[in-house]
Amino acid sequence: MQDMAAAAMSLAEYGHCPSSAIRSAPSLLQKATRSALYVGAGLDIRPLRFLRDIKRFVFVDSQPFSEFGSLHGYARPSFLPRLHETMKREGFLAVDDSGSSCPLLAHTVPLHGMHRLSENHARLVEYHYNTAIEASTEDATFLSLLPPCDTLIVAGHHPHSSVVIRACVPSGLHFVGFHGTSFKDDDGEDTVIASLCKDPTMRARFASFEHLDKQGTPNIQSMTWEGFQNGLDAISTKRATLRDANM
Repeated sequence: MQDMAAAAMSLAEYGHCPSSAIRSAPSLLQKATRSALYVGAGLDIRPLRFLRDIKRFVFVDSQPFSEFGSLHGYARPSFLPRLHETMKREGFLAVDDSGSSCPLLAHTVPLHGMHRLSENHARLVEYHYNTAIEASTEDATFLSLLPPCDTLIVAGHHPHSSVVIRACVPSGLHFVGFHGTSFKDDDGEDTVIASLCKDPTMRARFASFEHLDKQGTPNIQSMTWEGFQNGLDAISTKRATLRDANM
């Protein structure tokens, strides 16, 4: 409780930039531009550097309320200031609905809030914070109010399977997996990865699967989940062979 109180005090020090309701929030970009959803984004800006063809990003994280979904006791009071400093270094500044620059947007935890950050109006990040996407949380309902994304980013965190149904296009979806992430059904939960491993209906929603290495270079490109998994196995085998050869 003390951590949460500290978080609320920290956020209260920052200004408020008014934003229209998400249901009617206009995009600053053309509707035809590609868009990507990243749940559990934290301070990870690799997608902004690696996916230059994406013009609109929807980032989601449960911080600063909690680093672990809706669990109490894991508040991160410094998250929003760090987020803005990180984004600023990448050339993304806070803007209001019209695209004009504005002060920091802040809500007292644990209320859902949203920042808009724009890179010279060329690319847009809609960052939804204090938002845990879990099976029974009301926070997940806002996803269905957003224009559907055509790309799903999976990096580290396995997002809940509901994000594909609620926030992504019904077919022709692009999957982008990042280096350092497990893509096995090893968490025993209803995640996108678990569904892709088990459910043909979920796999049918995707048109392509891509994996990026540490430098952001695609080292797997496949039209099927099976091909993606085979590519991962081939990379693992190659690494093991090189490791054994150097022993």
